[in-house]
Amino acid sequence: MFDFLPMSLTTKLALFAAFIFFMLIMAASYRKKKKRIIFFGDSLTAEGALYGGYIQRIATYMQDEGIAAKYDLVGMGKNGDKAADLFNRMSRDILERGADMVVIFIGINDVWQKNTEAKFAEVYKAMLEKLKSAGIRLILCTLPVIGEKVFEKNEADNQLDQFSATILKFGMDFEIPVVNLREAFRNILVQTNENDVATGILTRDGVHLNEKGNNLVAEEIWMVMRNEIALLK
Repeated sequence: MFDFLPMSLTTKLALFAAFIFFMLIMAASYRKKKKRIIFFGDSLTAEGALYGGYIQRIATYMQDEGIAAKYDLVGMGKNGDKAADLFNRMSRDILERGADMVVIFIGINDVWQKNTEAKFAEVYKAMLEKLKSAGIRLILCTLPVIGEKVFEKNEADNQLDQFSATILKFGMDFEIPVVNLREAFRNILVQTNENDVATGILTRDGVHLNEKGNNLVAEEIWMVMRNEIALLK
């Protein structure tokens, strides 16, 4: 028989440290295998991360194609945020989290609170420059609706068109793919909103998405993202 001496405190601490080191290595290896995709925006993004939201639906598309294990989808939306708010929390919520791809969906509150297109463009451009310099792949989204009328203009239509045109231009200038939600929503509403109602077709209240709206946003983003995620290294 062998006599085993009790381990000293120093030995126990050394073994514990080795265990922690091993776990960190395993976690790092796991992180490298999964690409992190962050959805960055306002309340539309916050709700998109909830059950039935468009981010959850995109996760389902990935599951259906057998690729869900490769990606970590994170919703970083905050109610009421404008472009400047995203810029201010970009380091904490994007850069420090190690994002591989970011889907930017912002601007509704800038329009709602009557910020100028010039100010929006200035902050939006600065955000793109910083994220691009960090080597993060990006997808941009234009702004869908504030009110769903199609035959009679909604109050914010002109500004939504202007802001969306700015986002499309940045997409061309920076060679970033753009999901044109403004166009997608308009096309559906022209076909389905026969009574020219302000809410209830794709939104609950003229802005926040209902089930059909979440489906549409998920489909439109996925059509672009499906190709872009293949380019992640």
